[in-house]
Amino acid sequence: MKWSGRLLAVYEAIKYLEQSKVDVALVDLEMPEMNGLKLTSILSERFSATKTIILSSHDDEDNINSAVEAGARGYLLKNTSAQEIGDTIRAVQRGYFQLGPGLFEKLLSHFIQEQEESAENILKLQSDYEQSLLDLEQKIVAQNEQHRNEMYQELEFQVLNLKQDFRQGLDTFQAQVSKKLQTGIEAASAQLNRSAPDSYKIEMQIDQRNFRTRQR
Repeated sequence: MKWSGRLLAVYEAIKYLEQSKVDVALVDLEMPEMNGLKLTSILSERFSATKTIILSSHDDEDNINSAVEAGARGYLLKNTSAQEIGDTIRAVQRGYFQLGPGLFEKLLSHFIQEQEESAENILKLQSDYEQSLLDLEQKIVAQNEQHRNEMYQELEFQVLNLKQDFRQGLDTFQAQVSKKLQTGIEAASAQLNRSAPDSYKIEMQIDQRNFRTRQR
């Protein structure tokens, strides 16, 4: 493995790559002139044969993912030993993607935690969905019960009206029958009075008064 040198200026590094073949470039994430991710993206586009390894003091998932998206083939912390840096360079040169010591485990732990949180969210969504269905079912049952009660009340009201109408009709019919019967009796009595002796007329008048009394 040949060490080409250390270049502090971004544009100086780009000019050097235009003139020289470099297999692996170590790029500082916290560069003064240009963000290391931006430089990595430029190197990936313009110098695809050069593989980039990010050096950073941050071990968070966002920075690592951003480096990978920019085209980096490795990610190391600045406190990584020289031996581990050399091993990473050789691995990247052979085509492997390499993370510094402990970073993979941290990402894996974070991934597992996200999966567990996702599973919890799915269970919560399922529980909320089931509760929503239960609430909807109870609401439908309550509405049906209310509708059924309203139908019963309406039916009872109609039956009560029918009973009242029937009673009024029956009373009217009885009154009409009584009136016609009374009229018939009076007509018959008048006819008899015209042809019967006086003693019989007196008895008929008494019977008519008794009939009227019973009608009352």
